[in-house]
Amino acid sequence: MKSFVLVALGLLSLDGVSVQVDFRDTRLRGGTEPVLQWISRSEGIVAAYYGRFPTSSLRVQVVPEDGGGVHGGKTWSGFIRLGVGRDVTQAQLMDDWVLVHEMTHLALPDVGESQSWFSEGLAVYIEGIAREQAGNRTQEDVFSEQMKQMPRGLPQPGDAGLDHTHTWARTYWGGAMFCFLADVEIHRRTGNRMGLQDAMRAVAASSGGLSADWPITRVFATADAATGTKVFEELYAQMKDKPVAPDLHELWAKLGVVSEGGTVTLRDDAPLADVRRAIMQPRAGRATQAAPAAHAAPPDRASPAPASKT
Repeated sequence: MKSFVLVALGLLSLDGVSVQVDFRDTRLRGGTEPVLQWISRSEGIVAAYYGRFPTSSLRVQVVPEDGGGVHGGKTWSGFIRLGVGRDVTQAQLMDDWVLVHEMTHLALPDVGESQSWFSEGLAVYIEGIAREQAGNRTQEDVFSEQMKQMPRGLPQPGDAGLDHTHTWARTYWGGAMFCFLADVEIHRRTGNRMGLQDAMRAVAASSGGLSADWPITRVFATADAATGTKVFEELYAQMKDKPVAPDLHELWAKLGVVSEGGTVTLRDDAPLADVRRAIMQPRAGRATQAAPAAHAAPPDRASPAPASKT
């Protein structure tokens, strides 16, 4: 049995959050500083999206492995383990999605295995938007990935709805599709005053995040109460037990997202262009506080696949 010595590099204080970073070893070609900068940057991206970081303290364990890039991650309450290539470059860390994805899991209560499509899909969806709001991705890049990957989350023959179809594509991209539809509809109904970001800030603030066990109905009731809509309740009723295949390309066109020859451009004269801009606009202030919902040790959560959401 292989043994490891953890090399603790002390506590990072990031926006009032204590982050302990442990390296199983420090044999990294670029040293540990780029990794620490990556952790700090990712924490800031998630904190900005939610109005504050989902936890007051966090332990991050970095496990160096052969190769380059970021190999994946797993999240528990207050703890994230990351596989990082010994040859990882600063450019690869700057372009990484894994850590923002994993940190996003900290903000949602444990909703159980049957609804893992929501926890994973939410992390996929938020990662792109949070990084765009922080200047770490472009809108064109985010929508290009959506247009390439999100159709994989559409129901296939034999599909029994999101709660009962646990394929990789339906879990990650089907869940992301649900979040995309909810975000657009909340913005549309509220005249862009509210969106999924406001709803998830309220859920994080009310629940305390991954340390809590909530049924998904309570998550959605809290989210709807924060936005003054019934979007989550209605969309869940439509999609949980039966296949629903929205016309994603029609919706992107209405948002002003156009792909020609593999290049995505944004049109501001589209019917829902204001919704697209509002979704991508950074929010100010701290987390939304919500009224209590009308009704009422976390499992491992793995990132989609090493180094790729495909």
